Amino acid sequence: MKAVVATGYGPPEEYTVADVPVPQPGPGQIQVRIAAASINPADVRLPSGEFRDTVPLRFPHVPGNDFAGTVSEVGAGVTAYRVGDEIFGQAVPRVLRAMAGATRPSLSTGSLAEYAVFEADTPFLARRPAGLNVEQAAALPTIGLTARVLMATAEVQPGETVLVVGAPAVSVRRWSRYSREGAGDRYRDRR
Repeated sequence: MKAVVATGYGPPEEYTVADVPVPQPGPGQIQVRIAAASINPADVRLPSGEFRDTVPLRFPHVPGNDFAGTVSEVGAGVTAYRVGDEIFGQAVPRVLRAMAGATRPSLSTGSLAEYAVFEADTPFLARRPAGLNVEQAAALPTIGLTARVLMATAEVQPGETVLVVGAPAVSVRRWSRYSREGAGDRYRDRR
C-alpha cells in the first residue's frame, strides 16, 4: 500500500510516499481503508525529533492520527464494528503506548496511508453520521476534543457567549452542538 512516511527525523518536507506492508488487525483491532486524514501538530512534532530522547521512533514511521474511512477487516473478538462500517476518529501513535495509559486508547499504525489498524474498543472511534462527509469527519477529532476540553475547562454557563476565533466551519458546528447541550447559545466564526 502507499503511505506517507518519515524515513528519519526531520521536517515534513522530507516525508515521502512509499510502499509499505498493509497492517493486519490482531485480536480486538480493526483495519480501516482510509478515505481522508488530517494533519495535526503531533503528526509533525514526533517525526521532527523534538521528542526523540523521550519517545524514539522506529523508521519508516507513518504519521497521522485523525481519519475517516471504512472498516475493511475485523480482528478476533471485535463485536462493535463490522466490515463496511463508515467510521472516523482519532488514534494515538503506537510509539506513545507507555504515555497513553493502561485503558487501551486507540493506538494506530498511522492514518496517512491507504490502510491503518486501530484498537476497536476505544471511545475515540465512532460511526460517521450520514450528514458528515469524510473530509469533515477526518478534520474533526483533534479539534473537536480540544473544543470539548476548552468548554469543560472554561466552565461556560447557559446564556454565556463564546467567541471562536479561526475555527473551520465544522468546528463551529461542533461547538453549536455543545450550545444545545447547555454550554452557551451564541457562536461567531471570525476569520
